[in-house]
Amino acid sequence: METHFYQAMKLFKTLLIVLDIVLALAAAYVLFPTLIEAAATIPIALAVLLGAGLMLAIYGD
Repeated sequence: METHFYQAMKLFKTLLIVLDIVLALAAAYVLFPTLIEAAATIPIALAVLLGAGLMLAIYGD
């Protein structure tokens, strides 16, 4: 049975991953504005994968 602390930590980790993805999207838009307008999926997908992978590497179980 999970304790409240463990559940809170899982929620915190999830929120950190979501925050990192949002920041990665913002960074991709700042760094590649014309690419995003022309081909939106490529830099966004790379930023999301990089951000999520980094967060999982740091905070993974």
